[in-house]
Amino acid sequence: MGNTNYYAAMTNNAANQPIFYAGKAQSVDLCSVSACFPHVLTYPEPGFAGGSQETGSLSCPSAPSATNPCVVTVRVRTPDVGGPGAGSLLEEVGSYALASSHPQGATTNAQAEADNVPLEIDGVCCYNFK
Repeated sequence: MGNTNYYAAMTNNAANQPIFYAGKAQSVDLCSVSACFPHVLTYPEPGFAGGSQETGSLSCPSAPSATNPCVVTVRVRTPDVGGPGAGSLLEEVGSYALASSHPQGATTNAQAEADNVPLEIDGVCCYNFK
């Protein structure tokens, strides 16, 4: 799938209802030269460039813990993540929990430069999956 990053995600809205979505990751470049680094990756919600509404579920025990966690399932339409086939190798798969003060799809260059970007709470990286 080339050098394109795709994501599947769940976020909680203000009414405490999960929203499931997927798409092509976007980036905010932190300088005026087109090939410079770093880039801030964003995972746009539905309604922003790159974010497509998906279905899913969230199941939490009454007392979640490390040994009895919540389970998030996102059912992704394959065209929304580049159309991988059933036998495709997904490389460098990661899973993260992020906290953000604003929708990721609306992140501006000024916010990224001010470090107003999603904060990683937890995560695991990276493994290949077929």
